[in-house]
Amino acid sequence: FMWFAGMPENRFITQYIIQGIGHLNQLNVIDISKDKNLSQVVEKAIAYLDAKMQEDFENTKKYDKDYLKNNHLGYDVIQYLYMRSFFKENKVDKRYSEAYNYYLDQAKKYWNENKNLQMKALLSMILYRNGETKLAKTIIESFRQNAINSDELGMYWKALDNPSWYWYEAPIETQALIIEA
Repeated sequence: FMWFAGMPENRFITQYIIQGIGHLNQLNVIDISKDKNLSQVVEKAIAYLDAKMQEDFENTKKYDKDYLKNNHLGYDVIQYLYMRSFFKENKVDKRYSEAYNYYLDQAKKYWNENKNLQMKALLSMILYRNGETKLAKTIIESFRQNAINSDELGMYWKALDNPSWYWYEAPIETQALIIEA
């Protein structure tokens, strides 16, 4: 997908759209399996995104000789893993499985180094959907421990008081993802 007609494809917007489709499918608002055209679009987009993640992984290996010891869990990787978690039936092609497994391992290893609440919420759902339920519950517990509870305002997080224009710092979306997690 692209941002506007005539522009080249864009990884972020493709991930965002496919993530949204996956979310709607999970909520039973749509049924991808009953729409052949939509199913083909999703499959093609996932293959594109898997290939992009593999490119990133190859560059990481090329430019960081200690890549196995270093944190490469960026926002784009987390968004990719979250999008991918909606499509467990679409197995990761063998060509891309090394990258996928590397980044999933990064999520397990470095979840706590990420201070962004939206990313932690996404990581808890990613890990839960990939069978790491104990670790996912640990992340949820960290939300509870860092929450502010108020009779007037309910439960909230101080970090949401400082929004910015970055997509991963939108307070309403972050609050919604924490609740979903």
